[in-house]
Amino acid sequence: MRNLRSAFHVIRMVKLVGLAAVIALAFTAGSIFTALGSPTPDVYSACLTAPPTRVPSVLVNPLSGGGLYNVTINGTPNCVRGDTIVTWNQQGPIGATGPVGATGATGATGAIGPTGVTGATGATGTTGATGATGAQGASGTSDVYYDQEAFGNATPINISGSGADVDSVNVPAGSYLINFSVALENDDGDAQDATCRPNTGNGTSVRLDKATETDSGYKSSISVVSITTLGAPGAITIHCSTFNGSAHEAFLAVTTVTTLHAP
Repeated sequence: MRNLRSAFHVIRMVKLVGLAAVIALAFTAGSIFTALGSPTPDVYSACLTAPPTRVPSVLVNPLSGGGLYNVTINGTPNCVRGDTIVTWNQQGPIGATGPVGATGATGATGAIGPTGVTGATGATGTTGATGATGAQGASGTSDVYYDQEAFGNATPINISGSGADVDSVNVPAGSYLINFSVALENDDGDAQDATCRPNTGNGTSVRLDKATETDSGYKSSISVVSITTLGAPGAITIHCSTFNGSAHEAFLAVTTVTTLHAP
């Protein structure tokens, strides 16, 4: 019995010393690797001796764990046949994810900054100088509408009494300058007045001397200058009259103009 107690004491001491040395070595190695910045946790392996077989049955359970030897870091230890390889990590398993924390209170809204001051209105620039007058444009073309009686052999037009239309031209709408000339003959023994005027305005009057015994009639020329504006196409006609007489060699020219200017 005394020998069994001594054996139990020796085995227990060996187990405790061996286990303490292994644990110390493991933590020392782990600390070194941690200080060196090892990228991954180390895995430790060791051999676990088989339970003792030459002890009384009452001591089997206390010694059933055996002893550790050949502690290896990140490797596989060489163990005696019948012994078991055990492993453990330098870093323990990752714990469960903790619950999500409560949402923090919303911060207060910042105050609105003051409105900037409106800049002053810039001064008005000076007025530019007036440009030079452009060159005068080219004169526009003019249209002339005319009618002319044959000279010398034309049949006289009787303008006695209320008179007759001596000459006429058709023109489009527009403004016109009228020029008319005609030779009037007094076929009466007394002097008399003769008048020619356009249907669009005032005309001209002349005094015709009487015919003499040697001259059956007395001729006098008359000219009419007038202006008119027609709002639509129409005719410009010259009407002449006297007490007893006739008209010869009439000529009418009507010229279109851009604008008529009164004084």
